[in-house]
Amino acid sequence: MSGKKTEKSLKQTYIFPMVRRTLEDYYEDMLRCYKCSYCRWVFFPDARDERFVYQCPSGDAFRFLAYYASGRMEIARGIVEGRLPWSKTVEHILYTCTTCGACEALCENINRCHPLQIIEKLREKYVTEIGPTPAYKRMMENVKKHHNLYGESDRKRFDWLPDGINPPKNAKIMYFVGCTSSYRQKEIAKATLSVLNKLGVKVGLLYNNEWCCGGPLFRGGVTAVAKESLKHNIQALERSGAEKVIFTCAGCLRAFKEGEEYGLAPPRFEVLHALQVVSPLLKDLKNQLKPIEGNVTYHDPCYLGRHLAPFPIYEAPREVLRLISSKLVEMPRNRINAFCCGGEEGVREEFAELAVETARKRLAEAKTTGAQTLATACPFCVQNLSGGSKEFEGVKVEDVMMLLDRALQ
Repeated sequence: MSGKKTEKSLKQTYIFPMVRRTLEDYYEDMLRCYKCSYCRWVFFPDARDERFVYQCPSGDAFRFLAYYASGRMEIARGIVEGRLPWSKTVEHILYTCTTCGACEALCENINRCHPLQIIEKLREKYVTEIGPTPAYKRMMENVKKHHNLYGESDRKRFDWLPDGINPPKNAKIMYFVGCTSSYRQKEIAKATLSVLNKLGVKVGLLYNNEWCCGGPLFRGGVTAVAKESLKHNIQALERSGAEKVIFTCAGCLRAFKEGEEYGLAPPRFEVLHALQVVSPLLKDLKNQLKPIEGNVTYHDPCYLGRHLAPFPIYEAPREVLRLISSKLVEMPRNRINAFCCGGEEGVREEFAELAVETARKRLAEAKTTGAQTLATACPFCVQNLSGGSKEFEGVKVEDVMMLLDRALQ
């Protein structure tokens, strides 16, 4: 660690938010946090049920100030000023954050602070000075060697494709599948391709030229490898002639939108979630859709909602669900106030108990609605919520594209 720095020396120049790149650039935000605790709760006028008003998964789990955004801001300040050394305790506090962005959504509007951006820059500094945590080191090595998070053979990335289905490698509309749908939640990828074909949307695939989007590594502070992987994908998609690229993974969509934050040129194609593409095409087919049984509630993925502000995707999934379900019931925490599923990859890998416990809390909330199906629009959310669903009989977790595929039969 370098020697102690004074507030005066750190605050000589105000850094405008749009040009901040390092942890030190956020120093004024660290000073501005006055511990109002808004980062812990649902925005008060939106509170619907006293059982479901907390927002921070790690803060709620560990119950110490350090595990809330305001505590992590103080840790960042201590690191920047040279008063706090790195330690295993600091690492635990830093990496149990699920990066859900609930703190950012409120603090940015109420106090003009950016706690999530500070947490991510703090992780980046940790990796630079100490190195990646064991979980992120494994993911980094997997991405470098196999181009996916899970260490699977990159030649098996598209083994999920049904026999006889061979989309082209070059098309105006390309489907970027992502690691989790390719290797762990394959039914989402199959359903998406099936839905697109039924609706007459012809898409291409990158096949072995598709690499990890880099999103989980960006979240963990392993930015150099993440940037290289994302840059490869952008260049490969531009070579394919893509005018639009569609995603079913909220994390992948988020990654493609954040490249500019790390110095990458903006892609020359439009990026959309698959539900944004299919929703307008379904309105004339309403009478031909087979409705799903029972009530449905929807879980907003963090990376599809708060992380995409000021243009979050909240309504497209609900528009689809209203067409195929007789009753869509909302959880007390929804849209900007949605509670995280706990599925952030670093948390799942290194703090599995926290990930499962967070999923159980979200499932408990879903059960109070009386819904038989908990729908979502991200394979990470499906993966983590399914891991906790064994505790809640009668609530089935499914991706919206899987439900839609069955309704279109």
